[in-house]
Amino acid sequence: MSLGTTFDNKITSGTDPVDTRKKVFVGTRMDSWAATVVFRKEFWTEKSGPGDVRLLVWVIGIVDLPFSIAMDTILLPYTIPHDSRLKDKEPE
Repeated sequence: MSLGTTFDNKITSGTDPVDTRKKVFVGTRMDSWAATVVFRKEFWTEKSGPGDVRLLVWVIGIVDLPFSIAMDTILLPYTIPHDSRLKDKEPE
């Protein structure tokens, strides 16, 4: 299993704390996940891909974090109403 497949499966399966359905600060949450994932034990199994790719994910997460914070802040007028509508649609 490649790193990309592992990453995609964690995002779509809901096993990861990054819920991409919620749009408020989603880029920041994704980068935070990428920056901290190298410190999780399950990330260092052979199934998660070669070590250089894992290190690359970490570096990209760190480098992209300030840009994601800025862009997520700019997009707040769109993302807050989006999440409000999403919350209204959830069954009680």
